[in-house]
Amino acid sequence: MSNNHKKQRIAYLTKQLESVINPATHAKIEKMIEQLTSSIEIRPSRAHDEDGHFAKDDASTPNVNEAWKGGKAPTQNKKKKKP
Repeated sequence: MSNNHKKQRIAYLTKQLESVINPATHAKIEKMIEQLTSSIEIRPSRAHDEDGHFAKDDASTPNVNEAWKGGKAPTQNKKKKKP
């Protein structure tokens, strides 16, 4: 199950419980959900333009990478050199 799907599922279940539980319990549950979802790491994915093609980085904005959703590219794993 992807992280995005987990977040959507949690939001759906929270809405279902709102009509059943009292407000104090609801606040506690929301706090627990925030703690759980803050630890979920979202993997970077490539951004797309209107035509569905990969978007490229805009050189005029050096601190934001438009080619990736969220504005940050994933870190590259360094390969070990063979001796």
